[in-house]
Amino acid sequence: MMRKLTQTLQQCTYLLLFICVAKIAQGQNPPLELKNFAIWGGGASPSPYISTQGVFIKNNVNIQGNIGSNHLVDIEMNLTLTGNIYSGNRVFVKNNAAITGNIFANRMGTTLSPSISGGTNNVITGNLTANGKITLISGQVTGRVSVPAPTAPTTTNYTGPVPTGGVNNNVVLPVLPTMPNNTPFD
Repeated sequence: MMRKLTQTLQQCTYLLLFICVAKIAQGQNPPLELKNFAIWGGGASPSPYISTQGVFIKNNVNIQGNIGSNHLVDIEMNLTLTGNIYSGNRVFVKNNAAITGNIFANRMGTTLSPSISGGTNNVITGNLTANGKITLISGQVTGRVSVPAPTAPTTTNYTGPVPTGGVNNNVVLPVLPTMPNNTPFD
């Protein structure tokens, strides 16, 4: 009888361990790969932040696919994007952007704020997630905004139009790709 009880206890322990490992693996996002991006720039490590490295998009651009950088994604005016924006540090979307996708900013190598900033008349059909503040002047966000909890009751980490999906403190950021090592051609 004691042996059967020990076997049952052992089986329950293994089952519980399997369920825990499966839940942990399910909650983690696999790292992104360079092939997931239409545009990638600023491949140096995200820490320290280098404001001169990244993706810099000027005026009147239409992009289908993801944009990413370990440093800065800086967009001027009239961007039409069907895809996500990923940054290891900061994202600036100036004016009149129409983005159908999510925006992620991790702010790994800098303490500069905000992590995501936007000018006027931007329409974002997707979620905003930042490891820092998000500041938008005007426009529309038809998704949820995820920012860290404020450090003091008088501060807020989101300023902008009321997002359709609300504001929460559940910040889950994807793992950005790493650049392959350089291959010397001698």
